[in-house]
Amino acid sequence: MPHPYRTLSACALVAATVFTGCADDTSPADSRSTADAGETADAGETADSADVEFARAMIPHHEQALEMARMVPGRDVSPDLVDLAAEVEAAQQPEIDTLTALLRRWDAAPPDAGRFPAGRPTPPGTAPMSGMMSAGDMTSLERSSGPAFERRWLVMMVEHHEGAVTMAERELANGTNSEARALAEEIIAAQRAEIDRMNDMLHRGDHG
Repeated sequence: MPHPYRTLSACALVAATVFTGCADDTSPADSRSTADAGETADAGETADSADVEFARAMIPHHEQALEMARMVPGRDVSPDLVDLAAEVEAAQQPEIDTLTALLRRWDAAPPDAGRFPAGRPTPPGTAPMSGMMSAGDMTSLERSSGPAFERRWLVMMVEHHEGAVTMAERELANGTNSEARALAEEIIAAQRAEIDRMNDMLHRGDHG
């Protein structure tokens, strides 16, 4: 008959082994990994004042670019300009939608469409909108056509794009939200490429 103390010792050894195995499954290293993942996710979701200002300013800035792009059809301009204007509209409307969604996620009110027309002072809480055209600039563009319109449009849009690049660079310098910063990088790359393209059109074309 087995000795009772030996049986008890064997059971204690099994229990200790099981307990040790369970403890390994929830090691401090695993806990740290989980915490780090949570912190990374939180960092991507939060936004500071620079991120909010960037989004609130870039929306009306893009809206003015859309207004200019929608003037192009029917102006007796080159097919290259028609294509470029269509590409500007196709790229910037989705960016407006993304910026609006980010602001809502951050519990920050997005600007109303058309709230900041050309020539009106920028409201508090919105970063400066570099490269915005004045009301007079937009009226002059609207009243032109043909080669004169094309040249004026290209000159204005180069300045407008340069302003967007400045605003996006400000976001990279000051913002912390990963999605806003990624969008700023996309804006810089796309608009610099379009600036080069428009300057090439200005130099090689006959726009009056």
